[in-house]
Amino acid sequence: MSTTIKQLILLSNHRTHARALGLCIPPKLKINLTRLDLKQLPEQLEYQRDTLILIDLTNLSAETQSLLQNQLRFGTAALALFSANTPIDIEELVQWPNVYGLFNLDDPFDVICKGVKAVMCGENWFSPHISAQLDDYHSEHQASLPQKDNQPRTPYLENVRCC
Repeated sequence: MSTTIKQLILLSNHRTHARALGLCIPPKLKINLTRLDLKQLPEQLEYQRDTLILIDLTNLSAETQSLLQNQLRFGTAALALFSANTPIDIEELVQWPNVYGLFNLDDPFDVICKGVKAVMCGENWFSPHISAQLDDYHSEHQASLPQKDNQPRTPYLENVRCC
């Protein structure tokens, strides 16, 4: 990601933790954050290239998840996903376009803010376990695709910072 992030959007089901996160991030990172309720998701998400969309996957229905993935598939916004207690399957993770980070909502706010800031600066934020799984996944699924010399083998691992 080469664009400087100037806008944050938090899509959540307004759980207490996600609301608290929405109150914590703006002052720490000195950036405005727009909170949108997943239950009242707009037909078309409006965002610019300089947008980071934070998505709370907790209690997200399969229908809403599919709708979001389709709406965001051709966009240029960066995504960071939040999950609570339930590990995300690597097959599910790669269905999300432009994912630069995966966070656990149970992590301390300071760790989440540090990770969001890293994503805003163009770095990836995945655990070492997820990074290894992404590398394996892309090794298996892109082996038949021709690689350019300057193209990273795994787009998720260009600028990985592990949490």
